[in-house]
Amino acid sequence: MTNLVTLQEKVQAMLDGEKKRREKAFKFLDELQNILEEVAEDIWGTGDHREYKGSVWVRNKKNDKNEATEFYFRYIEYEGSNRYECNGFLKSGYDCSVYEYPLWGEKIKDLKGSNFWNAIRCIIGWIPILIETIDNRSDSRNKLIGLVNF
Repeated sequence: MTNLVTLQEKVQAMLDGEKKRREKAFKFLDELQNILEEVAEDIWGTGDHREYKGSVWVRNKKNDKNEATEFYFRYIEYEGSNRYECNGFLKSGYDCSVYEYPLWGEKIKDLKGSNFWNAIRCIIGWIPILIETIDNRSDSRNKLIGLVNF
């Protein structure tokens, strides 16, 4: 009986810890979404709903290349003929090497276990790439405006 009680205590502690970790991860996703939505159109464009734009693949560095993961960020809501996709982080059901623009994914917050934590890991890995992208855009625009003589 003692082993059963110990197991029950361990399971409850694990569930409590997971709940707290997920809440913290949800706050991270919400904050990152708020930050990105402010600048998304400047970084990736305004989107063309006929081509499912308004979303971007989450990328991670692999072999010195920024490769798409199975996760994406939707920054412009999309409404299809009978479906709707809201802004946020999602897991695609499509192969990112085949489909240029992701669509109809599952909300990251709805994922469970290792699928959820893999998504968080990939999204965290995307942040340095985002910073580099923003820096490159700013440098390019500064150079361009430097050509204007007023």
